Amino acid sequence: MTIDEIRSGFPNGFHDSYLLNINLDYANEMARLLFQIVLSSAADSVKVIFRSGHLKLSGLLYFAIEPPSGSFTKEYVPGDDRMWITSDTSDFSSLTFSDVHPRPRLPEPLPDQSFQHFFYSSSHNSCIYLAAMDASFEWVDEPK
Repeated sequence: MTIDEIRSGFPNGFHDSYLLNINLDYANEMARLLFQIVLSSAADSVKVIFRSGHLKLSGLLYFAIEPPSGSFTKEYVPGDDRMWITSDTSDFSSLTFSDVHPRPRLPEPLPDQSFQHFFYSSSHNSCIYLAAMDASFEWVDEPK
C-alpha cells in the first residue's frame, strides 16, 4: 500500500493534521510516524474531530527532513512543537523551488514497486521527503 492510498481514506487526507512523533529504524528499514488526523470536513459541523494513528513505513529507502526555513525560527514554531501538515502528495512535480529553497538531491532511481511522498509543514516552513516499499496505518485512540 502507498501513502496516497492511505490518505484517500481520510476526509482531508493528511491536510491539517499534526505530526507528533517520528521513529526511524534505519537498521530494519522502518519508520513510524504518529499523526493526529482531522476526521471532520468543512461540510461537517464546526467542531473539529481528531484521531491519532501511526503511519508505518517498511522497506524504508530514504527519509529526509528539512530544517525550519525562511524567517521561521524556534520562537515561531507552535509551543507544543507539533508539525502542522498542510500539504502532502507523491507528485513531486507539484513542488516549487527557488534559489533560496532549492530542490533537494534525493536518491534515484527508486526500485520498482516503491513510492515516494512528501509532507509540507506550514508551522516549520519545510518538507519531509521519504521513499519506501510499503505503508500501513493503524489508529491508536478513539476520535476526540
